[in-house]
Amino acid sequence: MLAKIAKRWIWFFVILATFAGVFFLAGKFLNKNNEPGVLNSPILTAVSSPASEISVPLPSKEDIVRTFVN
Repeated sequence: MLAKIAKRWIWFFVILATFAGVFFLAGKFLNKNNEPGVLNSPILTAVSSPASEISVPLPSKEDIVRTFVN
């Protein structure tokens, strides 16, 4: 019983690592600027760039409060 559960968790992590590796390699090959260690991802670009370079304005305090109150 315990071995069966352990085997499933091992397979889960093997598959998870495979997907992570595939996406990592795809990001490396799709990186057109050849920047070291930077993947071509809008989320990583937004996280790694200063706030002045982000083109989408952040929501105001009132918008955030309105979102959680409604």
